[in-house]
Formats: sequence, C-alpha cells, structure tokens
Amino acid sequence: GEVELVEEWRYVVHGCPVRALALIEGGSMLATGAQDSLIKVWGLQTQGGVKALVALSGHMGPVVCLAESALREEIRDKDEDEEEEGDQARKGPLLVSGALDGSVRVWDIRKGKALYGMMGHTAYLSKIQVDGPHLIADGTNNVMLVHDFSILL
Repeated sequence: GEVELVEEWRYVVHGCPVRALALIEGGSMLATGAQDSLIKVWGLQTQGGVKALVALSGHMGPVVCLAESALREEIRDKDEDEEEEGDQARKGPLLVSGALDGSVRVWDIRKGKALYGMMGHTAYLSKIQVDGPHLIADGTNNVMLVHDFSILL
C-alpha cells in the first residue's frame, strides 16, 4: 500500500523556482540553485528548519545542477593571501554548479567565492556529477564532457 509521509518543516529559500538541490557535508548542509542564478547554502537544524549560511553569485543563467566535490580536502586555493599558507589543503566543502548559461563553477563554501569557472558548453547543462578527480557534465547538445580536476591539485 501507499505510505503517507509527514512534512517536517517548510521554508521559502528563494523568491523564485528552485531548480537544483544538493545535500553536502554529510547532510548537515543543503545547497539550492534557483531560476534567479543564485546558489544559497543552508545549515540544516537538528530541531528542524534551516539557517542561511552563504549566497553565491556568478552564473548568468538559472542554476540547474549542483554536486559536492569529494576532492574538497585536496584542491588547493591558488588565490590565498601570502600571509596564509597557500599550499595548505582547504578545510571546507567545495560545491560544483552548472547553469543554463553553459558554465560550470567550483565554489569554496567556507569563503563564499568561486574558485574556478569553466565555459564552453555549446548548450546548457542538465546534470553534473563529481567522481574522484572527474567532473562529468551533460547538456542538450547530445555531448557528455569529462573534466579532469587533477590539474587543480
């Protein structure tokens, strides 16, 4: 038979349609991508509800796919200030996003900024998947692209 699910909480996270969701950091955070080209990251509260953590902007079209990168402990930030240790592995999660503008971006959630951007998709993206050093993206132009993250290490 059918099982009826019980709604635990409801929260308006964007002022427009949400197009992508991703649980990150073992389910302690939720990333949402929306029609307004924004990505928002939320802390999931143990007692229910969400707490706004950061808003990420940079895409020029609706955000339609999100994925956490398992390489978050290995990718190094090439833009670190000289006072900081630029070769030290990062501590926070990395989020990968794709948008209908054909771009893919890699975000440092801890700092709230884009680390890398990739353009060149001839049609908009519909799905991204991160697996080890590989980012796999597909689009509506019947092409699957595999990007190698190892060059960022």
